[in-house]
Amino acid sequence: MRLAGVDTPELRARCDVELRAARAARDFATARLRAARYIELRRIRRGTYFRIVAQVWLDGRDLAAELIAAGHGRAYAGGRRGGWCD
Repeated sequence: MRLAGVDTPELRARCDVELRAARAARDFATARLRAARYIELRRIRRGTYFRIVAQVWLDGRDLAAELIAAGHGRAYAGGRRGGWCD
């Protein structure tokens, strides 16, 4: 599943900076998911390559917005994404 509304670094990174940032984003999301009492998927759809894309809400808070606010991602609404190694 892909998280809608956010671009985060990839674990299959092009550089060490991106790999460290990807691990930090993963760890942040994992901790938030584990701590949540209620997990809600909204606006579920099929994306590119037939993947599931959805908004994830944890106890009434948008996980994508939390990742962005914590510096682990940037807003994404489709199209070409920027690199993380610059």
